[in-house]
Amino acid sequence: VSIFQFKRQFCWVIFLLLMFMQGTHAVGKTRISEPASSNETAIFLSLWKQARERKLSHHPYWLKLLHFYSIGESVGQWSFKSDIVSPSFFLSPLGKTNPAEELKSTLIALLGPVSDKPDQHARCKFIARFQWLRSQLDFPELTELTCPLFERWAN
Repeated sequence: VSIFQFKRQFCWVIFLLLMFMQGTHAVGKTRISEPASSNETAIFLSLWKQARERKLSHHPYWLKLLHFYSIGESVGQWSFKSDIVSPSFFLSPLGKTNPAEELKSTLIALLGPVSDKPDQHARCKFIARFQWLRSQLDFPELTELTCPLFERWAN
């Protein structure tokens, strides 16, 4: 992960934590510049809670999406490592070896605001992750997002 990506993810996590402590945050349908409703405050935390309860970070499909393989068990915990070497594949600085941290960072990125470059948004960069997580979790309706590069490739 480049230092820029790490700083961006770190800032987003801090922003969510600060907004949560104040009782509001802006994810989902609202942009950061718009006020968030109290209902939107719980979106990320609700999805993360569902993911933990359903143990999605160790679900075989999630592990396949990230190209993880097991490197053994230690103190009752399984250790994983991904075959992917490109840092841009991971949203978390710990993503190459920690499927739970990558899941958390993926949720944060999927809920993040959409800029004027939609192809850079996580929903366009990680379409398979988004589709699978949306099928596993109770995602709210999100702002419609078109992915021009993906659509050009698919056609």
